[in-house]
Amino acid sequence: DNELQELIDQAKANNETEVVLEHDYVFQDGDEVVTIPENMTIKGNDHTIDANNQSGIFNISGNNVAIENVTLTGANGTAVNAIADNFTVDSITLTNNTGTGINVVGNNATIAGVVANNQTGTTVNVAGDDATVSDVTVNGGEGTGVAITGDNANITNVDLDARDGDGVVITGNNASVEAVNAFNGTGDAVSVKGND
Repeated sequence: DNELQELIDQAKANNETEVVLEHDYVFQDGDEVVTIPENMTIKGNDHTIDANNQSGIFNISGNNVAIENVTLTGANGTAVNAIADNFTVDSITLTNNTGTGINVVGNNATIAGVVANNQTGTTVNVAGDDATVSDVTVNGGEGTGVAITGDNANITNVDLDARDGDGVVITGNNASVEAVNAFNGTGDAVSVKGND
């Protein structure tokens, strides 16, 4: 089995709510996406998880999950796929992934401190209400930087450089958008469809 999956499964079996990475991880042939259960925090400790073009990296199907301080690279498919409420990302670097970087279907998502380098596909996609997205930097690649479908989105500090695609696209009501900067790319910096 995937070594990282075993670490998470052991933490769950011991009723622990945190997994702290102590080294980098590289997926091996046949490794599949890693599942994170509800009420779990993954602390990356500035390590790197390389999917080695085997699959996506994380799948979250339970609420109250957080991923912090980690670099995710080599994903073939969505790097982080969360079907969950109260999902939190803090300080993640996405590098050379093919597919959506962070995909969330659920309410009250908090995405902060994302750096994406040569990401192919939408960097951050959220379908749900009350999403907060801040401090996202997108360098190169293609696809929308931040896409939100839902009401009451709060977007601040998004920078896109040489990105082939729109910066921030929001479909929903009562959105707040501040400090979006797009340089040397194509597409609209901000597109909002809905009521203020």
